[in-house]
Amino acid sequence: PSSSRARLARRVRAVAAYQLAVLLLQRQDPLGDRLCWLLGFRTRLDALAYHLPHRKRHRSKRSRRQLEEEEEQQHKSAACFMRDDALDASLYGELAATFAPDAAFWRAHGYPTSEFFSYNVPLTKELLLR
Repeated sequence: PSSSRARLARRVRAVAAYQLAVLLLQRQDPLGDRLCWLLGFRTRLDALAYHLPHRKRHRSKRSRRQLEEEEEQQHKSAACFMRDDALDASLYGELAATFAPDAAFWRAHGYPTSEFFSYNVPLTKELLLR
């Protein structure tokens, strides 16, 4: 029982450390990179992907309207954003079928797994123009 508690405690600490690392990366704190390295990560998304515009929580002398305008400007210049209807409906349908919970993709890649993995596909100009 104590060994299973110790394993659980290690897992909880690892998840908490990962969450902390992401928060630090969002704040452009170099400690985020050091923490990711200690967790075993050797690559990460570009720093621009972690830049999340956010409103300061302390009282400000600026009006609510000024704060909203500043936030809107930050969103316009953000490196990442969401957009609905970015994919053609037929392509979206193919992707949805390929990655459906019961799709063959998951069985072929050994899911579920206790390990995390992802795919890295360099986006060359030729690939983007297909």
